[in-house]
Amino acid sequence: MSLINEALKKAARETGPDEDALQHAYPQKIFFIAGRPPGRRPLTMVLGGVAVLAGLAALAWQAEPVRHWLLGITGERPASRSVATAPPVPESVEPKPPADVVQPPPPDRAEIERRLQAAVAAFRKGDWEPARAAFAAALELDPSLAAAHNGLGLIEKARGNSEQAESHYLEAIRLDSRYAEAHNNLALLYDQRGETDRAIAEYSTALSLRPEYPEARLNYAIALERSGRRAEAKREYQKFLAANPPELADVAGKVKAHVAQFP
Repeated sequence: MSLINEALKKAARETGPDEDALQHAYPQKIFFIAGRPPGRRPLTMVLGGVAVLAGLAALAWQAEPVRHWLLGITGERPASRSVATAPPVPESVEPKPPADVVQPPPPDRAEIERRLQAAVAAFRKGDWEPARAAFAAALELDPSLAAAHNGLGLIEKARGNSEQAESHYLEAIRLDSRYAEAHNNLALLYDQRGETDRAIAEYSTALSLRPEYPEARLNYAIALERSGRRAEAKREYQKFLAANPPELADVAGKVKAHVAQFP
């Protein structure tokens, strides 16, 4: 994957020749019976009274103190009450997939690499649509491909679509939090939008992941200087020059002359 990243970085530099090298080197009824002569009780009422008494007796028997009192009079011993116990909790069992489910084959890494190379080649030519289609095709084979989202972010940034570019960079970082290039590219986006503090934080993260990352080091120094932190910026410029990155030899002279103006 490093070859893809290097190619993207080189392509990004080649597509912006007019930029200053120091400017981005990167949710519950009672029914009463009326009309009957007093003193007489119809059979239904008598039977009803018996039923009520029987019901009350049954309720009283359910009350434990009453039951014990009645059993004490008769000389019987109360039967021990059974106590319900909870059934044992079964051990968790890992669910097994149905036997008829066919697991998908692993991604074809060679085909993914081919699509990525095609995307980079189109990106170098500035052919945004073919490049975007090739990156999307790679993601069809492997949706966890952080490099493809990073490439799509570069395309959207080149087309001036800042929000879409940010979304792709953030997705690349979500898929691979240690993707230093995506952190650097996100920082560049923030930097160019004037969100210097957010840019500095992302540059710092990129360098914590790859201390030898020269583009991020130079971008970090520029952002620090822009925020007024000149002493820190000078140290970062000097670290960049000490690393002497051959791929950035064309800007090293400008950086050296620029640092010479610092107190």
